Amino acid sequence: MRILLILILSLMLVSVSLAKEESLIMGPYKVSFDLNTTQKYSINNTIPVEYGETYGGIPYVVYRTIISAKNDSAAIYVNYFANKMNTNNDKTKSEIRDSSSSWFFDFDIYDRIIDGQSGVLGVGESDRLGGSVFDAIYWSAFNTTGDTKVKITSFLPWENGTLSLLKTIHVEMVGKPPI
Repeated sequence: MRILLILILSLMLVSVSLAKEESLIMGPYKVSFDLNTTQKYSINNTIPVEYGETYGGIPYVVYRTIISAKNDSAAIYVNYFANKMNTNNDKTKSEIRDSSSSWFFDFDIYDRIIDGQSGVLGVGESDRLGGSVFDAIYWSAFNTTGDTKVKITSFLPWENGTLSLLKTIHVEMVGKPPI
């Protein structure tokens, strides 16, 4: 009995040690998350990716991080807009539907709290892309003159990466806005 108890406690400690919180600096943002996966993965933090201007004349900067596992990947995009944007969930749902639904034969959109904010999650199945794809967007305002949009696109399995990413991601502005 004692050996069984020691074995169970050892296994619990191993599973706890597999969880690893990642913390990245993406421009003026600190992004942290925990994939809670046993898969080996690497992180490619390429920042900034793009400087641009919306059709309405609002300057923006996009930062991107790619998470690569053996057969799957995910991307985190943090977009800073120099002015306040229309951040309601209906507009966000339209953005996900317009950018993603053409790739899928089965596509649904859900309201979801992400990083304590009201967000949207698109879930699709695609033969062309090799299975399930998850596309999430939420907005965070950091009491600046602009707005921050966080977009997550994940091909990681729901129960082995994506769900934990959505539950644990946290973005905070730790530096001066870039524009």
